[in-house]
Amino acid sequence: MDRSTERAVLAGGWLGVVQTLLQRYRRAGTPTVEMTSDAMASTDRLSLCLAALVGVTLALAAVAVAVAQPNTVHKTTLQDQPFPPPVYHSVTVRTLVDFGGEVLPHTHPGVEMGYVLHGGAVLRVAGQPPRHLNAGDSFAIPARTVHSVQNAGSGPLTMLSTYIVEKGQPISSPAP
Repeated sequence: MDRSTERAVLAGGWLGVVQTLLQRYRRAGTPTVEMTSDAMASTDRLSLCLAALVGVTLALAAVAVAVAQPNTVHKTTLQDQPFPPPVYHSVTVRTLVDFGGEVLPHTHPGVEMGYVLHGGAVLRVAGQPPRHLNAGDSFAIPARTVHSVQNAGSGPLTMLSTYIVEKGQPISSPAP
């Protein structure tokens, strides 16, 4: 990497590199059909420039997807015990849902017993009307029942849930 490209990376990241490469290409002019060393260098610059543009485009697309779909749900497993043994295990999970976030519709292979530690929520359970929950409220979800939770408070929502599921089964699965 030459000095001007290094300066471009330091000054403007990859966007600076692309701009530097475009400026060099413009200065070099359109490559000729003759394969002189200057034409060869100009062709190499064009190829490098196009490769950089493709790379930047792919990176921006990945960033756009990440920005469009932020992860607003944060789960922490606090305990995982073989209880009642030998067929089942109990898992305790703390779930934090950012302001405006939602736990998308899903199911559990066993029962979920939950408690709202902080914030407000709307719990939607298949076959039931939406239920508003606040700090101090508890809830139970039957096995294999589609449900979702939306943060309806003015800040983060924190819940504590215990799942009792068969060994080897996932704690949750997206709704079918």
